[in-house]
Amino acid sequence: MELDKKNVLVTGSSGDIGSQIALAFAKEGANVVIHCKVNIDKGKEVVSRIEEQGVKSMLVQGDLSDEAIVEKVFLEIQEGLGNIDVLINNAGNAVLGKLEETDISQWETSFNDNLYTAVLCSKAASTTMRDAGVGKIINISSINGLEYHNNPNAIAYSVAKAALISFTRSLAVDLAPEITVNAVAPGKIDSSFYKAFDEKKRASIQESIPLKRFITPDEIASTCLFLARNDMVTGQILVVDGGSSLIG
Repeated sequence: MELDKKNVLVTGSSGDIGSQIALAFAKEGANVVIHCKVNIDKGKEVVSRIEEQGVKSMLVQGDLSDEAIVEKVFLEIQEGLGNIDVLINNAGNAVLGKLEETDISQWETSFNDNLYTAVLCSKAASTTMRDAGVGKIINISSINGLEYHNNPNAIAYSVAKAALISFTRSLAVDLAPEITVNAVAPGKIDSSFYKAFDEKKRASIQESIPLKRFITPDEIASTCLFLARNDMVTGQILVVDGGSSLIG
């Protein structure tokens, strides 16, 4: 798919990773919808950065695990820019804790933030994509969701991301041949989460990665661009982790 003048929605794009994905698509000439759940000021900043690239942008806000809000958001996008050509389900949240440390509300939060947002947005976007005969859906999962790289200290998050991978593969078959559906599974990204660690801890984490450094948000963004441009890759999980998943 050529991205110039296409409409792209990046959910959770007021944060480190989502904003870089959004900016990367804008640099390719795409109009980009920025979404935030609560941080409207940050979302507005990202919209301004997008518009500096000479493309259109708009901000939508709300909890995308609520189907009524998703319907409202997609109506706003339709009225503001038109149909979505590329959907990037980036919204998510890490719920930490071992099984004995978590309660049902934490599991519900993890599935709401990391799975159901993608399910509902994919449902809304695929309707118009099918009518148009083309579309791209890209889900941002995690190496924590890979069956051989589970993390007992983030069990609810890992299981939700594994479910997102399964959803990706199932949806790819359901939406073929018009729409491709893929996922990116990042490892340890140099985002605000890891930047909050002290230097000794950061150095220890980097040493545990075969390629000896954190992944940058730009590298996740470039992977999303590859999947959006390619018309013959579907149902795949692209792991971007510096080799971490190879060693468990």
